[in-house]
Amino acid sequence: MHCDVKPENIVVKSYSRVEVKLIDFGSSCFVSDPPTSYLQSRSYRAPEVVLGAAYTGKIDVWSVGCVLAELLTGYVLFQSENIQGMLARMQAILGSFPEDLLLFGTETTKYFTSALVVYRREGGEEGRVGGYEEGDGAVSLLHPKKSNLAARIRTDDALFLDFIRALLSIHPDQRPTAAEALNHPWLM
Repeated sequence: MHCDVKPENIVVKSYSRVEVKLIDFGSSCFVSDPPTSYLQSRSYRAPEVVLGAAYTGKIDVWSVGCVLAELLTGYVLFQSENIQGMLARMQAILGSFPEDLLLFGTETTKYFTSALVVYRREGGEEGRVGGYEEGDGAVSLLHPKKSNLAARIRTDDALFLDFIRALLSIHPDQRPTAAEALNHPWLM
């Protein structure tokens, strides 16, 4: 896995043949390596990595989806100053996080209440292991303005939208592998 797919790590090899190259393999790892919660640049980080759930090469597929949306719009899709804000944006644009993904995430309680609402401690503190409990002190529940992917990337290309939607499936089991993504009709 590359583990750091982002615009800065994609270069044009040949304009005439439309070839691009992925660079900077300093963060790369093998699927068999022990999991770590710090992979990928934040705005391109897959939900399963953020939540501390099991991950595969599909984390790079997620990042490619983020990069393609950014190439079309000129804006980072999940731009945020913190993890909680990013999770709230994902939820606003892509829909609710599947409960089974949240259940298997070792970091879930740092970011979600038991009612599955993203929260953030006042003063910018990260959530704590064990999660939020009533009377725990000042926290902000994050309820971002609802949107959707079509509204965010504004394209009339239905196949492109379908492709991006597939790459940005919140649940990794719903997301295609890189090989499967290459067979999408938008690329044919």
